[in-house]
Amino acid sequence: MRLSTIFIFLAIYPASAWCQVSGYVSSTVLSDANPLCNYQELSDQLLQNYLQLEYARAGATCHILMQYAGGLTLFKKFEPRNYLDHTVRIRYMVRPLPPNLSQGISEAVVENPPAELDTTGEDSSHAAAELEQPDSIEEQETPEYDPDTDTLFGAWEFALAAGARHDKAAFRDFDNSGGEFSLGYTFRIFDDLSLRLSNVISMRKYPHVEELSNVTENVLLRLECIPKNPLQWGVQCSAGLKFYIKSSYDTARYEPQQTYTYLPGKGKLGGIIKQPSGKLVLLDASATKSSQTTAQADLRYEMDKVHYTISLRYRYNPISTARRIVQNRSASLLTDDLYNEYFSHEGFEGALQVEGSFFWEIKAALNGEFQQKKYSTPAITLVYDELSDHRTDLFSTIGLQLSKSIAVFQNHDFDISFGVAVVRNQSNDEYNNYTGSHFSFGIGYEF
Repeated sequence: MRLSTIFIFLAIYPASAWCQVSGYVSSTVLSDANPLCNYQELSDQLLQNYLQLEYARAGATCHILMQYAGGLTLFKKFEPRNYLDHTVRIRYMVRPLPPNLSQGISEAVVENPPAELDTTGEDSSHAAAELEQPDSIEEQETPEYDPDTDTLFGAWEFALAAGARHDKAAFRDFDNSGGEFSLGYTFRIFDDLSLRLSNVISMRKYPHVEELSNVTENVLLRLECIPKNPLQWGVQCSAGLKFYIKSSYDTARYEPQQTYTYLPGKGKLGGIIKQPSGKLVLLDASATKSSQTTAQADLRYEMDKVHYTISLRYRYNPISTARRIVQNRSASLLTDDLYNEYFSHEGFEGALQVEGSFFWEIKAALNGEFQQKKYSTPAITLVYDELSDHRTDLFSTIGLQLSKSIAVFQNHDFDISFGVAVVRNQSNDEYNNYTGSHFSFGIGYEF
């Protein structure tokens, strides 16, 4: 049924539209000092394989993007932790045009297709410019209409996404699948400002840990300058709710705090043996929902060959209850922590990125990030004793990425990349207090 709907949509899409099919495949080797991100700091070598396929179709007033992205992560020593994750995303963007301009602009799109489409698949902060029309439109003497910034004719965006992660049996608790629907509208409010309003509803299901399955909704309002000058800025605020699908928890498998049984010892002296119950500890087990509001500001400055971006954000949780399983086996640093996602903590965050292109067209990206994470759940020792009423993490990382793209022939490039990064998570929770670093080398092919 879903495939039929897509084919019907493509069939009725305007024949004058321009389309593009592209893909990217890569393989990266990492030497990681602490890929499991925990206090043990055990090293391993990893192999990341990645595939991305895209179909983009653009007309005078609309743009559709279909994208598949999948990755296979292989560990050398910790082989049971190998996992596969993949995502499918469909985005549809439409910008109504004045009737007297629709025909002329449509013909210009067919005769002069855009050189490159933004197919990042992200919730872009530059949505007002995503449907940018070719220069030939301006040459047809229609200066009274700016397709990027017109106040009366804003841009709508609809998106659907579905994804899943698959782990081996030993770590099947990390298996999850989910879906997402988003709706956004961007319009110009002044000569150089645009306003974006979006709503995102998502669901994540853990088939083997049903207590963590949840539904979330986030509403975002963003004000930013239209990218016409070297200096660009934006501010945004958001509010979100998270509901747990299952209101109760399995008492045969979980308990809100570690309990023990006391057994008589053997031998002449007797004694008592203290033995853990064997159940997993589920903190805030009775929680049914949580909420979060955020405020963010970002600044970007573009020079001829160097771009600077700085971002500041603060998270606040009016309802600060979120379930958390005390980890005795961690997820990989390569993806977000599956259990302690952003609804679980509040605090200040900052990020800095410097990108540049240098000799021999080598591209460099220097990234730094800092996060202050304050959790509602307590800090725990390695034997499940409570250290503090609230877990607090100070996370920081800095990394450098160098890459070189070599043109094989038209629209086909071969990429080489090298990266290094250092990570520090200072936590009063013993399991999550760690340091890490990694070196990476990757090759990719774009077609």
